[in-house]
Amino acid sequence: MKKHNKFLGIIILLFFSIFLVTGCGQSDNENEQEQETEVIFEEYQNKIFAFGVVRANDTYNVTIDFAANLDSIMVKDGDIVEKGEVIAVLDVDDYNLEISKKQREINMARIELERLDNNKSQTSNDLKYAQSQYDRALADLNQNEILYNEGVITKSELDNYYKEVEENEKAVRNLELSLGSTNTNSPEINLQKQKIALLESDLVNMRNKLKKDYINNNEIVAHVDKGVVYEVGYFPGDSIEPGKKLFSIIDLDTIIVEADVSEEFIMEIKLGAKATITPLADRSKSYEGTVINVAGRAIERKGETVIPVHITMENNDYFLLPGFNVDVEIEK
Repeated sequence: MKKHNKFLGIIILLFFSIFLVTGCGQSDNENEQEQETEVIFEEYQNKIFAFGVVRANDTYNVTIDFAANLDSIMVKDGDIVEKGEVIAVLDVDDYNLEISKKQREINMARIELERLDNNKSQTSNDLKYAQSQYDRALADLNQNEILYNEGVITKSELDNYYKEVEENEKAVRNLELSLGSTNTNSPEINLQKQKIALLESDLVNMRNKLKKDYINNNEIVAHVDKGVVYEVGYFPGDSIEPGKKLFSIIDLDTIIVEADVSEEFIMEIKLGAKATITPLADRSKSYEGTVINVAGRAIERKGETVIPVHITMENNDYFLLPGFNVDVEIEK
């Protein structure tokens, strides 16, 4: 409100100054000067003036999810970086070694599974042979029972055939049990397959931790077209704690202006309204903008009730940085 009244006072002063000059000047310039004054006043009446601050919509916290050491940091707080520019270099040798160990563990588990599968195949062959031996022993027993009944062989000789049948039958039953423990659905094979699946999942997760937009081998790089690095939290030689922020980066392509509009003028702000932005850092510059959001609640700043209004910029030349102060003119 105070800023708006200041602008109003300037316009009124300008109006009376022109009036005094025209009253003392030539009559043929009077109409032209009055028209100019009316235009200036009309333009003022069709705009809302506000103070604003440049902010960024997108800010990223850069973290890594694995243990590493910081070899070097190539930037300092406030540095502007471009996409692909190296920001930090990591020592990831220990982590790569962990990945290699996990792969070897998977290889050993697969070898064990193959052994179990081979055992199953060998047991199956042994069972076929044992079954054939049992069938032959059973046939011999049947034939010798006839001979015993005819008195050709003794009871002792017949008992030997019974014994041979029992031994072969026992061998078949043992192999059947063994084959049951090595088939596809056996607990041992299933457990080994589950172990391999878990190991492979761990390996995928470990490798995925290296697959981030800002990680390139052992380097941390800028993943935005143009950004500002701030809050660097480590120094060269530090051990990086997984999940703890290394630094933050502001995406300069997402900067907006947050203008504080006095509550008495907020009803005149419309979404899509055009705006002109003038930075205090260089008043010769001017940026076109569009109102994209009006906050749903008012706040108090310096004793005045205002509503934050967000404005995009259409001709961003990266001069405006987050935190810059600007004057804003919003068309009604």
